[in-house]
Amino acid sequence: MLIEQARAAMELVPATTRRRALRTLESAARKLPSGAFTAPMGGRLPVVRPKISPARLADALDGRRVVLTGATSGIGLETARALGQAQADVVLIARNGERLEEVCDEVIANGGRADFVTADLSDADDADAAVEHIRERHGGADVLINNAGHSIRRPLDRSYDRAHDFERTMALNYFGPVRLILGLLPGMRERAEGHIVNVSTMGVEVGAEPRFAAYLASKAALDAFSASAAPETAHDGVSWTTVFMPLVSTPMIKPTAIYRRLPALTPEGGSQLVQEALVDRPRVVSTPVGRLGGLLYQLTPGMLDMLFNLGFRLVPDDAPRNGARKREEAPA
Repeated sequence: MLIEQARAAMELVPATTRRRALRTLESAARKLPSGAFTAPMGGRLPVVRPKISPARLADALDGRRVVLTGATSGIGLETARALGQAQADVVLIARNGERLEEVCDEVIANGGRADFVTADLSDADDADAAVEHIRERHGGADVLINNAGHSIRRPLDRSYDRAHDFERTMALNYFGPVRLILGLLPGMRERAEGHIVNVSTMGVEVGAEPRFAAYLASKAALDAFSASAAPETAHDGVSWTTVFMPLVSTPMIKPTAIYRRLPALTPEGGSQLVQEALVDRPRVVSTPVGRLGGLLYQLTPGMLDMLFNLGFRLVPDDAPRNGARKREEAPA
């Protein structure tokens, strides 16, 4: 009710007044450094919260088998290391089998128990085979962390003939996790114990993010799937957590040059948000900036669209058309 009242109040502002304010804002904004407009909102402020210790993580997991995707780099790698220090029982999934084996050995050296499955989760057969391996060899999973992901930063006028960008992003960020969930969830419900953690992005929470239509659509799809599924499984003891991850300095952002100069969480910091999900099992793990951005988008979506349009126009793409794919895309 309060949000609706605030939105109605904003709509009472005359259109001419809003346009005048935007012209003034644009004039001032053109004097700011371009970096102020290019990073997802979560990258602009640090995230300060209590650190999850190995002891707390071990107590929370208490012998549960954890499946972690995207385990060979970035947030996934740091989470695998943390699970090892917590002496957890884990199954690691990623595409690079050689690197997976190294991470598996590291988890074991840290005191955990580990197995791995080499799979490209954007491939339906690989995803189904990973589920079958986990069910046959380990009897299923108690915790599933859908961390693997792929990001594309490209404006719409360079995407008109690239429908495959949207299809392959959905394949990894949405259909892959859904296949794992559908394969492992029945066992969780039978045992009346389970937890599904989906690593999403603050961009979905905030709403407006130019150049990320493919990426945000795929993450929003998984968020909506979880929002629909969570109420169906609550009585079976299955928890769902969506982590609205802010900007993190991982290989996925390296192709975008300007992000390298902006404030971002370390992979260890990003992993802490995942560990917070594992320990507390909240429905959502967010940040103050993300919550504020989400509230503003609910109140004034048109105004935020115009503000982000301003940033979009003021800051050109940082890569030319030739070779853009190599510089603007990276897997998590």
